[in-house]
Amino acid sequence: MINFLNPLFLFALAAAAIPFIIHFLNRFRARRQEFSSLMLLKEIQHHQMRRLKMRQWLLLILRTLIIALLVLAPARPVVRGIFRSGPADHLPTAAVFILDTSASLGYVGREGPAFEYLLGRLRLIAGWLNPSDRYRMIAADESYRLLDSQWSHPAADNTSTPGLSFPERPGNRATSLGPALAAARDLLTAETGFAGREVYLFTDRQQGFLGVDSLELDPSSGIRWYLVEPHQGEPENLAIVSVAMPGELVRPGVPLKAAVEVAHHGGSESLQCLPRVYLDGRLVAQGEAVVPPDRVVPVVVELPAMEAGFHELTAVLDADNLAADNRRSVVVNVPSRARVMLVENRQATEDYLGTALEVMAEEGAGPLVLSRRRSLPLSDSELGRADQVILHGLDFPAAAMQAFWERAATRGASVLVFPSAADRDEAAVLRNFNAALARAGLPLSLGPAVSSGRGSYDTPGAGRGAAASAGSVFDPLFGAIPGWERIKVFVRRSLPSAGGTPAADGTGGAAAPLAWDMPLAGGGILLRLVRTPVLKAAVATADLSDPAECELPETPLFVPLLHALITLVAAEGPLIGSHYRVGETVNIFFGVEVSTEHMVIHGPDDNRYRLPPGKLARFDFSQTELPGTYRLYEAEKLVGAFSVGLAPQESDIRLEDREKLKSLFGGAGLEIIGPGQDLAQTVFLERGGVEVWPALIVLVILLLVAEQLVASHKRTED
Repeated sequence: MINFLNPLFLFALAAAAIPFIIHFLNRFRARRQEFSSLMLLKEIQHHQMRRLKMRQWLLLILRTLIIALLVLAPARPVVRGIFRSGPADHLPTAAVFILDTSASLGYVGREGPAFEYLLGRLRLIAGWLNPSDRYRMIAADESYRLLDSQWSHPAADNTSTPGLSFPERPGNRATSLGPALAAARDLLTAETGFAGREVYLFTDRQQGFLGVDSLELDPSSGIRWYLVEPHQGEPENLAIVSVAMPGELVRPGVPLKAAVEVAHHGGSESLQCLPRVYLDGRLVAQGEAVVPPDRVVPVVVELPAMEAGFHELTAVLDADNLAADNRRSVVVNVPSRARVMLVENRQATEDYLGTALEVMAEEGAGPLVLSRRRSLPLSDSELGRADQVILHGLDFPAAAMQAFWERAATRGASVLVFPSAADRDEAAVLRNFNAALARAGLPLSLGPAVSSGRGSYDTPGAGRGAAASAGSVFDPLFGAIPGWERIKVFVRRSLPSAGGTPAADGTGGAAAPLAWDMPLAGGGILLRLVRTPVLKAAVATADLSDPAECELPETPLFVPLLHALITLVAAEGPLIGSHYRVGETVNIFFGVEVSTEHMVIHGPDDNRYRLPPGKLARFDFSQTELPGTYRLYEAEKLVGAFSVGLAPQESDIRLEDREKLKSLFGGAGLEIIGPGQDLAQTVFLERGGVEVWPALIVLVILLLVAEQLVASHKRTED
């Protein structure tokens, strides 16, 4: 098969008719020559005339071929399947290699580890590059990375590809390859002077791997698109989705239950799984479940009693085709048994708050010890009898309110405030309350009640993204109480901005905020948490124990929610979310400036990350590339911990539909190459073959020599 890279030159082939035109015109031109009849009879012989005519036709053919070949040479003909046909014998080509490095490439199938198989295919194609080719390498992890700063070319001996570097193992992040494809398109569109332009996408074709619903690819660009995949059949996978405490009160010395969610992706039959549960590295339980295809099944196991402190709870599945998602951890903070003082200046009609606290203090075995009173504790001895003071209502005498907050600030108390719907004379109540807070130096101010006709119920759980800068403080609360997202809360009062902004370098410092907010779905604030060097305080905008303002008190979630809030406000160490995904930034909130000189984070695989020395109120930790548990130590003392896991979508390794993929590429075309296909036959037959113009030039020279020899011999005979 022959193609032409400059086909417009073929119009000049008409010049090949010139020798024929001259030949036929000369046939009708008569020449007069005097000779004797005897001479004519002697010279005219039949065989001589035939030889003369043959030489004339030979000259005509030679001259026509010379003109035709001179025209064909600049047209740059390309021959496929003739002469050299090895994969390295092709026209100058610009190639972009895109390597999917997402966690799902750790899958082990019929061809072995998927990532290693794709690396082998990549090396094979790279070995077929020749010195006239150019290439770029893109690694697609969370987004994409160009692994070289400019176009590179192989060595002249075709034995190595300098600059062609790529990861040797899959990463831990999820990825979307759409941006990488767009980058490859832009790179090749800007390149000229290459006969071929190609993009090789090495991926497992996982559902949704492109991350886009459309691709802006120009069919006329001449770019050829290839997708190289490792799976011969549909892959199947079991994965642990989450490990959680199912809404129980976590308290020392009491056995608990943990829920392990197991998902089954792909396949056609149910699979049995036996998740094992480890507590601080010690096997404590094993569950059993049968998981149907494309379903998630919870497995509940019994845990032994735990002492107060941080504990690592890990669920593990037996190794399967994708082992990276067979382990997931969560950090459980078991608080000490707290002494809680509930202060209400009046008896509520329905004492939801007091009843919930009494449930937690039942028979002396609960997570707290409860005392109740009607007046504010104003002396050190009174405050010293409680680890946590809960104020239900704001309608206390102004002088008592001032004295309480000043005493609490000097005593280092921990205070949780729920405004009461029964507060009388709201303007005066708010004035007294806010004045007392301001005098104690707290950046808090509670606004007036919002009319019930101005808004509607809101869902806290759906609003974690509404205030991303603050949400991670309350992640333990959201994650610890299943069903929290179904609770409706109405923000009855307003809270102004927390005040203060992070330092320019993002690490906090003197300008770091002292207050963090729990946002609602609509952007409202349900709770504000404040820390000072000696005082911890949280103020809610709604009465969580009033059914008119909140659905909470009449649900089974009210008791664990209240316990979570008490634990959160009373926590001594830094506040850290319990679980993050690989690559996410973890916000460690101290609340006040603390010395970080001796603080070190111990990560998985014994990695150590020392916090920058100085005084910080907040620190953003971004080195979360490995899944596992990270623990924060201060001078060998454990003061905080958090867990990092894979993105759940990486476990779903079902394949994207081929027809859908081809429709996304549209007229640009996409060739999907599976393990059973020969790369050389699939790819390199489309590369354009071999240019033959040098051979044409040599042939023209040979024809010119032959034409001269025939022409001189003819003149001699004439």
